[in-house]
Amino acid sequence: MSLFQSPQHKVESILKNLDKSKTRENDLSSLIQILNNEPSMMPGVLKSLATTMAKDDLRSFISASHVLNRLADEYPDDVSGSLEMIMEHLRTRKKVLNEYEWMPVLEFFTKIHNEHPENMGFTLPALFSALGNSNPAIRATAYSLLQAVAVLNPEFFKDYSKEIIKVLNGLNLDERLYACKIIGIIAEKNPEIVLMTYDLVEDLFLNHPDTNLRSEAGLAADKLRPKTKVARQTENHIPLIKQEVIKPKLSNVTDNISMKNPDNVIKDKGQIATALQTMIPERGIISATLVSTDGRMISHSGPQIDMTLLIKLSSIMPLDVDDNFHNRISIEQSDKKIVAVRVGKKAILVVVTGAETSIGMLHLMLNKSVEKLHGMLMDSGLS
Repeated sequence: MSLFQSPQHKVESILKNLDKSKTRENDLSSLIQILNNEPSMMPGVLKSLATTMAKDDLRSFISASHVLNRLADEYPDDVSGSLEMIMEHLRTRKKVLNEYEWMPVLEFFTKIHNEHPENMGFTLPALFSALGNSNPAIRATAYSLLQAVAVLNPEFFKDYSKEIIKVLNGLNLDERLYACKIIGIIAEKNPEIVLMTYDLVEDLFLNHPDTNLRSEAGLAADKLRPKTKVARQTENHIPLIKQEVIKPKLSNVTDNISMKNPDNVIKDKGQIATALQTMIPERGIISATLVSTDGRMISHSGPQIDMTLLIKLSSIMPLDVDDNFHNRISIEQSDKKIVAVRVGKKAILVVVTGAETSIGMLHLMLNKSVEKLHGMLMDSGLS
């Protein structure tokens, strides 16, 4: 390069070599020195880099993205201010980015987030695209950035329900799991933004075979699930009750209550007590109690629940039972949560957990316990 070239000519020469994938470290140092002296040239340089990255040439893309990352280190404000323009150029590419191209791009996004997280909204389309990449490391990095954006600026996701739903239907298990986590984070502050995803998340929670995905989907669904407001009940200080199924008419309850004494029916209460005890260490469950539909105690483990509450729960529990044992009642207090689940036709399982436990997660945990207890009750004749 001639020593007598003007700064403009020097920059043009460097960018021309860049387009030919011939950029050297000396050229990059010269470019930074020129921009230090001629900051007005920065917009043109950034536009030239974006134009090169929009071409479907791997080597040119890697060279341009390397320079862009160096400029992001040296001039974070200028580069971040041009982020929208850069992303518009990238969207004009005919080919999707491969894993070698994604790595410097995600590095660039990370630098933008560290310095100017308020501008990360422009990167969301690209990050959702990266979340479906075949490389798990690319997917994980994209998720980390999306997670960070969701925590700081959940409002950025306002118009991205379709993209989130696409990821929920993705080919990779981890991208679906990542989508559920992102939905859960957004729903903490702005559930209406991701409300369109509720049906799909609920379906994953109820039907997907993978335990981890069901767990994350359950947590997300719990935050999206509409909350039913019920008038406060003052009698016996019973807390607000959130019904998930239709209440039966109380006038019909006595017609269906079993008159058998559980103590005379259960052949081996020790097995049931053991089953309840094994539930206690799980995910913050404080106590587990099995009662008959008329409120009689069958067995319990952990601190005993107030009998008045047990009788009240028994009286309002729906009488119809489905094959999946999904009839249940949820109670939320300031310091704990209580869930009552129908076990067969003649018993109810009542569990108490800490206030921080997700109701959706608790339902998932109880499914196997309910099936096991139902089998024991059938063997004992109380079902």
